[in-house]
Amino acid sequence: MVSIKALAFYLATMAVAVSAAPAAASKSVTTADSVIADINSIDAQVLILASAVGDVKEKTLDSSTVDVDFTSLHVANQQGVTDAALEAPASSEDSSRVVATIEETLSIDIPNAITALEAKKEYFTSDQRTVILAWLVVLQSDYNTFGGLLIKRTSEDVIPRAEAAAKLIGDAISAGIAFYSS
Repeated sequence: MVSIKALAFYLATMAVAVSAAPAAASKSVTTADSVIADINSIDAQVLILASAVGDVKEKTLDSSTVDVDFTSLHVANQQGVTDAALEAPASSEDSSRVVATIEETLSIDIPNAITALEAKKEYFTSDQRTVILAWLVVLQSDYNTFGGLLIKRTSEDVIPRAEAAAKLIGDAISAGIAFYSS
């Protein structure tokens, strides 16, 4: 049974996710370089999260560290969403650069982070597992929004690569949600 504390934290997490929607931006259009910087920022947060979870050797996992890491990842994703929403449709060259960045970072590191979370499930209490599940749902929402915006702005010739990278990421997050749901 889920405790009141876990339920309250879950609801607070979801409130943050809803309230952290991209704010109106002060610039009218972003560039592929801005989006690439966002992807690299998201990837850095993914690596920090994976490292924090991967370093655990016994049941001494501090869930506040994981919460902070997921929060930082969510904030980085929201910046990416904001910039992707403002990006003009990309040329083939810019689309290739953005997708190559995703292929070299997020499509590798997000599945690795999910694998690390799955490997350490036994180190989380029931309440912590509920929180991890909630964060994975938020991550999936962030991913769907950011990825959808990026694909809309990707040139036609690069879309198959973008969709392949998106599938790797989406499948990993969905697997993590399924794993923590059981």
